[in-house]
Amino acid sequence: MQTILRKLYLMVLALLVTGMAGGGKPLWAADDSEVEDATAVAKEAASAGADAAKDQLGIMAHFFTPDRLSLYLLNGIRILVLLVIVGLIWRVGGFLIRRLLRNKQRAASAAGGVQLSTAGHLIESVFNYFMLFIALVGVLGIIGVDIRGMVAGAGIAGVLIAFVSQSIIKDWVSGLFTLIERHYDVGDWVKLADFEGEVLSVGMRSTTIRTAYGETVFIPNGMVDAVVNYSKYPSVVLFDIPLPYECDNLTARQALAEACDRFNNEAEPGEDLYSPAALLGVNAFEASAVMWRISFTSTYLAHWAHTRQLRAILKEILDDRGIGIPYDQLVIHQEPAGPPEESSPDAVD
Repeated sequence: MQTILRKLYLMVLALLVTGMAGGGKPLWAADDSEVEDATAVAKEAASAGADAAKDQLGIMAHFFTPDRLSLYLLNGIRILVLLVIVGLIWRVGGFLIRRLLRNKQRAASAAGGVQLSTAGHLIESVFNYFMLFIALVGVLGIIGVDIRGMVAGAGIAGVLIAFVSQSIIKDWVSGLFTLIERHYDVGDWVKLADFEGEVLSVGMRSTTIRTAYGETVFIPNGMVDAVVNYSKYPSVVLFDIPLPYECDNLTARQALAEACDRFNNEAEPGEDLYSPAALLGVNAFEASAVMWRISFTSTYLAHWAHTRQLRAILKEILDDRGIGIPYDQLVIHQEPAGPPEESSPDAVD
């Protein structure tokens, strides 16, 4: 302590000698009163420095008592254990997330693999931030920081943000589950929110499809309540052909069987046609026609072309056999008119 005071005193005297006292005059040029004033200032500065040094030493002594040192050591051990546990959970959770997404990527297409990779990075980022938040809260709790107010404030802020952006959050959550569960991939023909078309892209916020008329539709993922995917499995086509009541069953069956055989020969079963056309028989009786049904299995995108081809074949065969296509008819039955009623002689004009 004496060494500190001596250094402070010498510093003040050095300043005085260089002209800081007595209005800028050197110490040897000052009179007795100015010397006494400078000495008083130096003593006050030395006293203030000594008091500051005492306070600093007191504070250090307060924080480094044996009890506090024991507490610091115990808290350090607790923080170390917490970080080890969080680190293990972090590593195991990250490994499980990557393995799950890797297994799904193996079964996905090229475009679907890219989407799953994007979803995987997003999930990993969310998981990493969550674990960092848990570690930070745990450390603050160990060192004695009151985190209840922080958690309450964060909860209120989270509620306000969620309320303002609930539609965006809904879109993101729906998009995340769509990417993970693979309801549809790029290139599939689907029906989403009353729109039907080919999937062009699948994002976290929205899905883009192109309809059969070339229209590009951007559908928010939160609006998708139900998904109809026509590309997952082959499509069963049920084709109904009306024939007139005047055509007997044998003639109708022979004509339709010939049409099925010709269709199967021209469109051999392959990548687009999974099963040949088959005549199922009479399906319904309509007001002006008997409905016969033909069935075949095809991809959804190819069944339109196959249906048009079958219609052309049926039209040609029915024309060759003289079987007309029925049209709506209205038969009116009129009862014969009776003799005119004779007027009564008592009728008054």
